Amino acid sequence: MNSRSDENLFYSTTDIDDQWKEAKPLGGGLNTSNHEGMSTLVKNGRTAFYTACERSKVKGPCDIWVADVKGNKMVNGQPLEGILNSEAWESQASISCDGNGQDWRL
Repeated sequence: MNSRSDENLFYSTTDIDDQWKEAKPLGGGLNTSNHEGMSTLVKNGRTAFYTACERSKVKGPCDIWVADVKGNKMVNGQPLEGILNSEAWESQASISCDGNGQDWRL
């Protein structure tokens, strides 16, 4: 994986002086040699949506996937079920800040 030639997901934390530390690749095996990006964290802090491109389970160039958040890792990444993903390019998930409408499996 060349971190300068493809899109990956990173995270950062702050130190005791509220200064941001250097970003690190997100753990959990979601970063691949293909593109991943535009993650959206759900209000509960345990679920995230992200864009996955050029994988065997992707219907189009890029689809919206969902993963469980475990600390600084996103695990169990899978494409969203239902009619959302298509042969077109789906690239950015959005979830309401009040938590309503979180049933994406309609």
